[in-house]
Amino acid sequence: IVHWPKKIKAKGEVRPQFHHVIDIAPTVLEAAHLPEPKSVNGTVQKPIEGVSMVYSFDDDKAKGRRTTQYFEMFGNRGLYHDGWTAVTKHRTPWADAPDGPFAKDKWELYDIDNDFSQSDDLAAKNPEKLKELQELFLKEAVKYHVLPLDDRTFERFNPATAGRPDLMGDRTSLTVYEGMTKVELPKDPNYHFLTDMTNQAITWMRSVKGLTPDKPFFIYFAPGATHAPHHVPQEWAYKYKGKFDGGWDKYREETLARQIRLGVVPPGTRLAPKPAAIQDWETLSGEEKRLYARQM
Repeated sequence: IVHWPKKIKAKGEVRPQFHHVIDIAPTVLEAAHLPEPKSVNGTVQKPIEGVSMVYSFDDDKAKGRRTTQYFEMFGNRGLYHDGWTAVTKHRTPWADAPDGPFAKDKWELYDIDNDFSQSDDLAAKNPEKLKELQELFLKEAVKYHVLPLDDRTFERFNPATAGRPDLMGDRTSLTVYEGMTKVELPKDPNYHFLTDMTNQAITWMRSVKGLTPDKPFFIYFAPGATHAPHHVPQEWAYKYKGKFDGGWDKYREETLARQIRLGVVPPGTRLAPKPAAIQDWETLSGEEKRLYARQM
């Protein structure tokens, strides 16, 4: 969601151009008329790989400027290029081991300009296009240091094994600062860091808009209360009690219907095939349903 009422004429519109999260930084820089930093505190910076989205703010028909984007995580791979995507699932995220060797991964092909939900696999009908995108993925993988592919999980999660710095290390607590001022832990027994961080962000935005109402701003808001052990406050969890008791199959259908109704996806969009590793909700035991409904 982009909100800039002083500069963007469009109201409540959806843009069809393909973009990626790495495009946010160059968008902010262009909107703020700031040059890309070449050095920060004496450290030379790599060139920003994103593409600004400013061109699309007032022109929903503008030709998309991000024509290619690779994806890779734990061996799962994909590539977007000029309205097409080629993807392959190498492993289920929560599984202990990959589905098989990289060479036996099954690739799928989708024409997302005409199949937004990626429900019609065209790999068998258009093998030439699939091969083209597979070869392009390898070129992008070389360019952006994706290779060699590494499908280990537990080893990569462990900083000591992976050989990278660890933010926490042996510490059991962190001291948080607002600028140069230490944020003291309140005495309130119901204190939750996410609430505090949210209030701080709101206060900062009000100050910025009060002092410079015409100046665009960017705030990187990354809440930590997303999963164990950083749980949301109990009263938040209670608000969703029973909301997912119908299960993921029903929720998928309800979500798609709502997106069609709101115009997020076009009428006639079909649900993408459910991964084979995810069971039909009705085949689960009562205990499994209670557990998974809570986790949803």
